[in-house]
Amino acid sequence: MKNLGLILVALLMISPQFTLGQSGEPSKAEGSEATRAEKAEAVETLRLEAKRVSEELGKIASSEQFPNSDEGIQLMRQLLDELEEINRKLSILTADVEDLKGWVDGQRESLPKIASEVDQLKRFRFSLYSQLQLRHSDRTGLIARDSSFYGMPFVGNREVNFSLRRTQFGFTFQVDPKTSIRASFDGSTGTMNQSFELRDLQMIYLIADPDVGVGTELFAGRQAIPIGYENARSSASREFPEHAIYNRVLFPSERTYSVYLRQGISNRYNGFFGVGNSLSVNDPENTSQAKNNQAAVFGGVRYETPKLSIGLSHFSGSRGAFATSPTSGTALNVPKSDRGFTYVDATVLGLAQGVAIRGEAFSGRDRLPIGATQAEQLVGGNPVGVKANSMSGYHLQASFSSDWRNLIFARIEGFDPNTKTPGNAMSGLGFGYRYSFNPGVTLTLTLEQMKVPQLVQRKTHSIYTLRYQYRI
Repeated sequence: MKNLGLILVALLMISPQFTLGQSGEPSKAEGSEATRAEKAEAVETLRLEAKRVSEELGKIASSEQFPNSDEGIQLMRQLLDELEEINRKLSILTADVEDLKGWVDGQRESLPKIASEVDQLKRFRFSLYSQLQLRHSDRTGLIARDSSFYGMPFVGNREVNFSLRRTQFGFTFQVDPKTSIRASFDGSTGTMNQSFELRDLQMIYLIADPDVGVGTELFAGRQAIPIGYENARSSASREFPEHAIYNRVLFPSERTYSVYLRQGISNRYNGFFGVGNSLSVNDPENTSQAKNNQAAVFGGVRYETPKLSIGLSHFSGSRGAFATSPTSGTALNVPKSDRGFTYVDATVLGLAQGVAIRGEAFSGRDRLPIGATQAEQLVGGNPVGVKANSMSGYHLQASFSSDWRNLIFARIEGFDPNTKTPGNAMSGLGFGYRYSFNPGVTLTLTLEQMKVPQLVQRKTHSIYTLRYQYRI
């Protein structure tokens, strides 16, 4: 019975540690980490092994043969050694588990802060693209009138010039699940492409979730004029260096201050309606001393599928009355005139592998924009641009990509600023090739031939552009 007493003493010495090993607090983490789960599994295994050894010790201790059995004594010693080793391992694992508990508790304190910082980063998106280009035109020795004929943005007297056509950067910030703000700036504007200008400052508010189509969205601020498709298409994505000539003449900068609603009508149809300034931000009559901007209304509908988009839109506004103040020549007394346009556009993807077709046409009424210092210019004995005239324009573009790196494209375009007067329609034909070094860096070469009857010299001329663009 002496040996039995020793066994009981040994068990009593071991049991507190063993009890500690099997009585850890329940996990406070929601979902255990992999390391903690492994250690918990090891603790459970040792606990079961200790239980087995204790049961065997109990059987030996209660055996009537135990006091006189050398074999039983030897087995008991082995089991006690084994139990002691199990207890040692349990102590180590228990300490490790407690350390993990402390780490998890510490993470719980810092995780809300980390989550908040990550959420802020996810809500803010930065963008940047820049376009360095070499541009050549065979229109040389131009007279002043031809450099900017009633606001028409033609290449000036320089035959060859390098410039940063655009250096545009901006951000989008998600204020809350329904509200976002988008702003962009261009650091390559003005005559010498060295001026800094606000491009967009737009607030977008989701009024209703998109149960059908785009839901109900409100757009407000300085933003693209949403008629046709080309005005709202980013210059970073557009194939040719500039917009079609009619959009450059009638909506220079393609932006105005406006507010409009866009409503999903069905899964494939959506419509929009809004009000805003009648003149675009950089219209010569808006940037001049006259500041004669008027109000306009606009709206439209669009049918969209993954491979087809067709839009019909209308814009109605006016140009205000003012008198020019030229440094020489005869001043113009310009009356108020209405301006209105109906656009139809379409984008077709996948007619064949790698083929995309885009087109746009409009018909309407307007006068060509007149600057505040514009002198009277006569065509056929009548002042040009004073009165509004019926006008129309179009462009059709096709592109083919053999793979994501290589893209070839072509465009035809036309603009008739007075459909009632024959022989004054402008036209253009262009071809181009783009190579993508990676998704953000491209090199584009274009050749365009333009015919502009209103010019005194070089009515038909060519423009070559080599453009390097990077985008992040």
